[in-house]
Amino acid sequence: MAKLVGWASVERHILIFHSKWIATKMQRILIHYIPLMLIIMYGILLYGIITPINDCGRGFNYNSMLCGYYSCVYDSAGYSLYEFMSGGVLSSICIGFGSAFLIIRIIIQKRRLQQQVHWRRYRKMTIQLLSVTSIFFIIYLPPVLLGISKKLGVPSSVGSDYSTYANFFSNYVVLLFPFTCLGTLPQLRTRVKTIFRFCYQQQQNRVVPITITVKPIQQSRV
Repeated sequence: MAKLVGWASVERHILIFHSKWIATKMQRILIHYIPLMLIIMYGILLYGIITPINDCGRGFNYNSMLCGYYSCVYDSAGYSLYEFMSGGVLSSICIGFGSAFLIIRIIIQKRRLQQQVHWRRYRKMTIQLLSVTSIFFIIYLPPVLLGISKKLGVPSSVGSDYSTYANFFSNYVVLLFPFTCLGTLPQLRTRVKTIFRFCYQQQQNRVVPITITVKPIQQSRV
């Protein structure tokens, strides 16, 4: 997931500032479709096939975090370093700094062309980029920085409790990321507002039984 979002952060720069690179059908296939297919196939092959089949024959422990799942592939120092650098460090740099630098680059480009920046026009893109950057900076980046510090010689006991919970909450990136995209869809927002407005009107127009007390009419005697 992190690698896919990292490539999407880089691809935004190509779509906005280097549109000539995807002018033809062959260029779109080479620059847009093939990288996406390779990243998806890489994730399916590595995390769906290679990693699970090397589970060391261990059973699941339902009282431990992630059910005690562990793959022997991570016993290799070379593979662990590669996974840490590609999935952690490089993806975080591409996502965080790529998204933030895109906004800065748009401002610089507008000022160089002596054009006024109309933020209303770029509001959806800005909100989406800031949301993606915030999610990865708050949830995903701190454990990566802690891992880098341990690689540089910081004792493993430092932040051990934090690492346990940080690795767990890093899984929420996959769950929170779709909401950053859904929030910028105008049709979805209109439908959600319509649903809430309809529910509110239904509550206001709800028929409630009312008890009416009728007083007897006294007839006058003639």
